[in-house]
Amino acid sequence: MKGRASIDLENVNKILDKIEDKPIAVISVAGPKRTGKSFLLGYFLRLLQSESRENWFESQLSSQFVWRKGSERTTTGILWWSEPFYMDINGVETAILLMDSQGTFDDKTTYHENASIFALSSLLSSMMIYYQRSDISEDMLQQLQFFAQFAKMHVNFGDQSDYDEYEEKFQNLTILIRDWFFEEYNYGYYDDYESQTPERNVKKDKLDSSENFPREVQIVHRSVLDSFENVGVYLLPYAGQTLAMKGDSSNLEPDFIFHFKGFVERMLDSKRIPKKRIGGQLVTGKSFKKYIEKWREYFLSAEAPEAKTLQEATAEIQNLMAVQTSITGYNQLMKDALNKNVFSEEELKKLHEKFSTDSVNVFNNAKKVGDKEFKEKFVQKLNEMIGLEFEKFKQINEANRKHAEEKEILNKKLRDQEIDAQRYREEAEMREQ
Repeated sequence: MKGRASIDLENVNKILDKIEDKPIAVISVAGPKRTGKSFLLGYFLRLLQSESRENWFESQLSSQFVWRKGSERTTTGILWWSEPFYMDINGVETAILLMDSQGTFDDKTTYHENASIFALSSLLSSMMIYYQRSDISEDMLQQLQFFAQFAKMHVNFGDQSDYDEYEEKFQNLTILIRDWFFEEYNYGYYDDYESQTPERNVKKDKLDSSENFPREVQIVHRSVLDSFENVGVYLLPYAGQTLAMKGDSSNLEPDFIFHFKGFVERMLDSKRIPKKRIGGQLVTGKSFKKYIEKWREYFLSAEAPEAKTLQEATAEIQNLMAVQTSITGYNQLMKDALNKNVFSEEELKKLHEKFSTDSVNVFNNAKKVGDKEFKEKFVQKLNEMIGLEFEKFKQINEANRKHAEEKEILNKKLRDQEIDAQRYREEAEMREQ
């Protein structure tokens, strides 16, 4: 159906039928067009097909993901490698599936279609690599935030009961930065626990939310991190002109080859590859078919957002992004408050009204296009979402209140017991005298 994302069930099922009841791990690559996603997956194939990890980088492939030089996109939609690879992960034979996705922001695809492709990649993968050049920019993070939120919206609208709207996260995200030029950070992998630079961590400095950032920026950063269970950053040096011309590894910059090889080996380390889970349950080839069938039905249904003109899509995306940023901010403020205190109904209502006003102000101050009437529809949607969230926070606060009361009753009982015991001891001492 034109303007809608779809899944080629026949070909996907041919792959999954080979796996049957074995667990799976799905590695996908996403990001802007012409950054080298298919080139990267070609080297994943080299390692997976190689008999030895010693000389895999120089091995030749009989076939691979198509890539070429130039400004035109190579991959259209989402491509799966036709054969699963098998690897022992924690003592269990696991099928490894590779996915390549169409580059975002070309001149042939609408914003909605770009977001739908990212949504599908997020739903399907257990480890997503977001390939970017040069830097971790705020523009990139805003786009990544929207795509992740859009993916969650598809999960919720699609009635995927195995996912929980507020608890379930997508699995692993690694932001791969090629052509990194800033000398204050060494090349390699960074996350909450690992850093390649003494006393510096590019993930914490560039991705984590800091009190020094404007509130809108904090919300964007927090939203990206909250969308995935694990987020890391890998920095690569400049590859040289040969990467844009041909895939001969001997003509790439030696420093790039060293770190690029290390990246591929790290991503395909059996100790690091996450198995695909949905709703906390491991997914097999057989069960994955059922999920994919449901997702395909949804993406083709009238429930899924339709592709629009670029102008219409841009306006709706910007306003949706502002709504998501605003509701995320409201949720975080309420969670922080409830983590610290228990409130009366009146106190909680006043807190809700204050944070609601703050949330609407964040929406109104966000940069977006559309006339007043168009924006008002999204303000109404935001207020409806806030209302639904408030009902949940009231339940949380009530549960916290009951817990506090029960704790106080227990403490009082313990105090009374201690008083009784002390009185008994004193009376016993008096009798002895």
